Amino acid sequence: EGVDGTAEGLPSGFLARAWHTGRLALVMAVAAFVGALWLPLAGGVMVRDGRGEVMLDVWVTPLDYVLGTYPSLHGRMTAWLLPGAALFLLHLLRSRRTGSAMAAARPLVTTVSLAPLVSVVLPLLRLRRLGVDVRPGPALALVAVGVVLGLLAASRFGRDVPEAAKQRARDRGWETV
Repeated sequence: EGVDGTAEGLPSGFLARAWHTGRLALVMAVAAFVGALWLPLAGGVMVRDGRGEVMLDVWVTPLDYVLGTYPSLHGRMTAWLLPGAALFLLHLLRSRRTGSAMAAARPLVTTVSLAPLVSVVLPLLRLRRLGVDVRPGPALALVAVGVVLGLLAASRFGRDVPEAAKQRARDRGWETV
């Protein structure tokens, strides 16, 4: 054990431990991805609603792409990358408990953290290709922050996390050989 009574290499405070192991950065990345769903992604878009009426200067959110709110802007499979990445990262956070399992998941965390960037850039490129003068919204910036946090989490995920048997022994006060 370390000098302060915690496992070797881990800081003593809860938030400091969570940051050190990459868990806090992963939670923050998930929060950024989920928050970006409701923020405007693209502005200045002309769309038709369900009744066929034309609406000018609409701000579209990533959630609109996922749900297919506007028939003229039906989402593709890439629209599901943003909420899917958030759910998958939460699953990884919940299912990986030991240091070796977390370290083995680092490439997966990296890949899944980059996926939301594709899901918000492709709709903007598609609208530009259709000739729409698109103004990017704050959802793009929040996704970029989430990607950076996800990459940071991937570089630290599982660092200095003890293995399950050693952790149980420490929790019970037993020494391991």
